[in-house]
Amino acid sequence: MFRELQTFVTACRVGTFTEAGNRLGLTQSAVSDQIKRLESYVGQRLFYRTRRSVSLNAAGEEILPIAEQILNLAEQMRTPAAAGQLRGSIRVGSITSMYSGLLTRAMEAFCREHPKVKVRLFRGEDGTDEGLLARVSREKLDLAITILPQAGVPPEIDWCPLLKKEYVVVAPAMTGATDWRVALMQYPMIRYEPGTPTAAKIDDFLSRENIAPHDSIFMNYLETIVSFVGRGMGASIIPDSDLGDAAEDVKVFRLGENAPHREIGVLRRSTTQSPLIDTFLAFLIAEAANEPHSIPAVIPELASN
Repeated sequence: MFRELQTFVTACRVGTFTEAGNRLGLTQSAVSDQIKRLESYVGQRLFYRTRRSVSLNAAGEEILPIAEQILNLAEQMRTPAAAGQLRGSIRVGSITSMYSGLLTRAMEAFCREHPKVKVRLFRGEDGTDEGLLARVSREKLDLAITILPQAGVPPEIDWCPLLKKEYVVVAPAMTGATDWRVALMQYPMIRYEPGTPTAAKIDDFLSRENIAPHDSIFMNYLETIVSFVGRGMGASIIPDSDLGDAAEDVKVFRLGENAPHREIGVLRRSTTQSPLIDTFLAFLIAEAANEPHSIPAVIPELASN
């Protein structure tokens, strides 16, 4: 069954049975036969098939990380790990606003020091804490960078705080406003979906400041919000983030000493003991101290292990 797993993982990566065969030195029919044997073994189909490509179905998504883990373990048996060098794979989820800053820096440093580790990244919605927490709870992610869950953390999950980030106002770069209040009232407001933790925090802040902007669009996608603002479609209050090239199209206003903050940290299962997860977490904590416009959290004892 080892060959079938190897073929399955390769097909997942390249997207077609033909290309998987090219990579493995097999014919397309041989690849198809191996996938059918694996599907027979697990008792369910693993792919959606079209004439041009294949893509994983829900069962395939469940099987893929297991297959990768088996292949990683086999590789470790064949080639003993060098002293101090980690091997294996890790599944990391993150809210969008941490991707281009904190997560990118931590990934760069981690992959440079541990090149034998395979990292799979998953993106969660920026305005809510539910999706990533559920994936960690169901063991579909090893850890997740997210906001502190509004309803608290289940007993089987550990919360490792990283930092606090303030919210800012973003308006089109063309605005002549010099004060965030003017900028926010100058345009329709693009807001996070009602009922999400981010929306609730922003609503509370606007209420305390006695400001009632005109709402226009609701969504939980940070990159799209910034894109809409850059096109002059409105203004918004968002978590302070590395905006990359989009920074040229918007003007950022800081909210002063009364600015709301949100707590960013890492979720992981408390029952999972893994040097690989611990090491990746240590890189995140180290980079959190370098995050601009943030308040570093007290480093937990876990990070020093």
